[in-house]
Amino acid sequence: MLSETDVLTVVILIHVKNSLCLYPNLESVPDITTMAPQWVYAAGNCWVPFDYVTNSAIERLWRVGADGNLNVGGYLAYINTAGLYMLQHNTKRTITRTGC
Repeated sequence: MLSETDVLTVVILIHVKNSLCLYPNLESVPDITTMAPQWVYAAGNCWVPFDYVTNSAIERLWRVGADGNLNVGGYLAYINTAGLYMLQHNTKRTITRTGC
């Protein structure tokens, strides 16, 4: 049986690899109030975290109230922080900021 610490370690490892859906809903996002904000996007019924570089770029856009084009997963994506969406390959995805 996995302890709470083991589960947290697995979640952190998954987050680092950025390969799986971490949060089936926003209520399941762990309390990360002591960490930097994390931006996530909707993919089906999951919330997927952006990689560190993209997360930092989105945070900078959000802080100045801007929008712009960023590299997301090797492809160009339009990020609108005021409207909370990402447009990539004609697919519009909801984005949100967690841990704030």
